[in-house]
Amino acid sequence: MVGALILAAGNSSRMKTLKPFLQLETGQSFLETIVNTYSSWGVGKIVVVVSREVEKQCRDIASSVENVMLVPNDNPGFERFYSVKLGLKELTEFRHCFLQNVDNPFISGDILDELYQMRSETAFVSPSFMNKGGHPVLLNQLQVHEISAFPQPDANLKTVLNSYPSVRVEMRDDRTLINMNDEEDYQRYLKSSTL
Repeated sequence: MVGALILAAGNSSRMKTLKPFLQLETGQSFLETIVNTYSSWGVGKIVVVVSREVEKQCRDIASSVENVMLVPNDNPGFERFYSVKLGLKELTEFRHCFLQNVDNPFISGDILDELYQMRSETAFVSPSFMNKGGHPVLLNQLQVHEISAFPQPDANLKTVLNSYPSVRVEMRDDRTLINMNDEEDYQRYLKSSTL
């Protein structure tokens, strides 16, 4: 009874290329990699919140995997929290839900296992490396319901999450901290992956 929400509706202005379609060294896009990882791990449903700009291309990726649902965000000005609300509304039947950014494609079944083993009915679970929090975050059903019904569409996600108790899971490496925010981050990744 686990779902996954992937946030892929950002405008990627600092990257100057749409993040869902950036390529890893495997030849797969970020979005393909993330969807396939969650699908292989066995989540019951994957919701991907997208902008209208990338909806068609994302649909082509999602069509090859079962239990994937695309949810368009028609109000990109509300930014990330609104996307979270939209996506979680489609996952209220699950006891737990992973919350995943599309700009961190370096998840694995092992990471998901470690987070899920620490699941809680009262706290959200997040990975940590050297005392820094990372992604994905594992929410419980109460948090999914409350966040999806939160009255402010443009609230700050971090502030809302910090109102709940949390469990930190220390990771063995920094993969859960890596975000591809801009072109420099991506070029650094490409360079390191060819060494």
